[in-house]
Amino acid sequence: MNKKISTPIAIGIILILAILVGVFTITQFSAIKREKIQTTEITSLSDCDKIQESLYKNECYVSIAVKKIDLSICDEIKEAKDQFLKDDCYSKIAKAKQDLSICDKIIEESSKNVCYVGIAQVKKDPSICEKIQNPKYNIIESCYMVVAKAKQDSSICDKIQDQTYKESCYKQF
Repeated sequence: MNKKISTPIAIGIILILAILVGVFTITQFSAIKREKIQTTEITSLSDCDKIQESLYKNECYVSIAVKKIDLSICDEIKEAKDQFLKDDCYSKIAKAKQDLSICDKIIEESSKNVCYVGIAQVKKDPSICEKIQNPKYNIIESCYMVVAKAKQDSSICDKIQDQTYKESCYKQF
């Protein structure tokens, strides 16, 4: 039996392969761009300003802000759709400076809570965990756990309400 693939099926297969190759190429190109932004090739805001795509430009601003521990660079991120990057930038600078007031600049509540956890961990201060608003996903318990571990103080585990988290906290010691 000699089976031949019909022309429409062959064209369909070729089109699918071309699309897959195109998607793979774009994905690889994006990964290379992101990697370049995160390396030392980019050292100044003027380097970031040369980037056309707003997402990559804003990732560049975050990278420079963190390298220089400069909060004002986070404010270069102006587009509302990239607010998550601006919040991430504020959070990283707040942690680096151990400055709780910077967390208050964060718009998105869960990002603000993550900022509080980061500073509580760095400062080894469980009272900061109490600033967490509308906690979801046991973030207060997680906050106490990371502070207890950072401070090497199992008594902080007593503040945890959830029994499973409390037991996990004590297991760290």
